[in-house]
Amino acid sequence: PYVIAGGKFGSREMSFMSDLDLLFILPDSLKQKKPMIEQKIPEIQKRLLDANGSPVFTIDLKLGPEGKSAPLLMTESEYEVYLEKRLSVWEVMAMTRFRSILPSDRINEAISRTLKDFRLTHSAIEEIASIYARVIQSKSYFHEIDVKSGDGGMFAVEFLAQTLTIANLDKMLKFLPGRAQDLLDRLAQIGALPEESAEEAKESYEFYRMIEFSNYASLSKTNHKIPHDERELASLSAHLDFKNSDEFLDSLKSRMRRMSTLFKKTVAELTEVTD
Repeated sequence: PYVIAGGKFGSREMSFMSDLDLLFILPDSLKQKKPMIEQKIPEIQKRLLDANGSPVFTIDLKLGPEGKSAPLLMTESEYEVYLEKRLSVWEVMAMTRFRSILPSDRINEAISRTLKDFRLTHSAIEEIASIYARVIQSKSYFHEIDVKSGDGGMFAVEFLAQTLTIANLDKMLKFLPGRAQDLLDRLAQIGALPEESAEEAKESYEFYRMIEFSNYASLSKTNHKIPHDERELASLSAHLDFKNSDEFLDSLKSRMRRMSTLFKKTVAELTEVTD
């Protein structure tokens, strides 16, 4: 099958905790063999094991149309119909990171055509805001800070970059797929985002990724949550060159508040100017 990488794999932003987001598409000429080939896709995971039998990377197939409810494999024709009839705005956002690994000219053209024809509507903006609200709500545990999915964390910066990108696809399409920082640079260059806001968003994203790395390097933790344990928190703070835990937490919380405000302000502004 043809293979498309998405997520941080597609935009070349992999970290210790990244999944391999993959989309498999079958040539129409092999349609009759679809059930047999579909059964083999989960076997790919078994080939990505280290010497101890543990996964090196987890393959995430939710990138496919309609997420978890979708089949593991679609033919070229099925995928083209999906793009034309049932595409959702979150999948358009995901397409800003699509990168062909085993390419199909036909599918690449269909994706490019879909992005060129896409128009950000008022209802689509509302859906983006709703998706973001659901993500952060699911992570709003008592006294827990999640630098990836918490309000104002990595997702806020990614949503900011992707939302403004699909609002300006006529000027941004040639820069896709793109890392979040690169998209923010381009958005500032075309006047879609104030330069100061773009710089702060880039700095915040890099800061969050440093926390992600330090969580792994200093504490061997493979998650995005700030530890509650005082010694672990002190170790993480020191690894990030802060004088103490309070200074680190104050800096992080302040940054997350600003990124949350920037994303929500951007959504509100887009809502005002969109029919």
